[in-house]
Amino acid sequence: MKSTSLPSFSAAKSAGFTLVELMITIVIFAILAAIAIPSFTSTIRNNEIVTDTSNLMSSLNEARSEAGKRSINVSACASADGKTCSGSATWSNGWIVFTDADKDGVAGTFDGDDKLLRTISITSGTAITSTSGDSYVRFKSTGEIANTSKVSFEITKTGCGSQEARNLTVQLTGLAAITKDDC
Repeated sequence: MKSTSLPSFSAAKSAGFTLVELMITIVIFAILAAIAIPSFTSTIRNNEIVTDTSNLMSSLNEARSEAGKRSINVSACASADGKTCSGSATWSNGWIVFTDADKDGVAGTFDGDDKLLRTISITSGTAITSTSGDSYVRFKSTGEIANTSKVSFEITKTGCGSQEARNLTVQLTGLAAITKDDC
């Protein structure tokens, strides 16, 4: 029988990466990161739009449900401080949902006889504007809105670029729908 010896490896050859191999790995990683990061940023911005749109839809559905359950008008209005209605068609700072007894004769305002049901603040950089010019949405106990016409919102990110915008429309029947739109 012939004896065979195993090949020997020197310690210098199996010590790890060479400087050239390490530099090539770093360059490849940098190229992949440069490609992936802008796409990931766009995904995050789109998710923020979807989240803020869902929060608005949820709040409006809650107002409609509470109006029917309590047999009283319930409103949602734009609010800058989470305690009062701003009277603005810009909902970008957030909004409140409240029972709207309207004993002061002014619909869609949060006053002494009303009960605050929910306060919502939104993601920084999201622009929510009522394209119909409404500062509030008021639901009757029947589930219909008391506004004179349908209420529409546009939800975008500030500096809207490659991501999609959302439009939310509340019909006179009180039903709301969301559609996608380009920025």
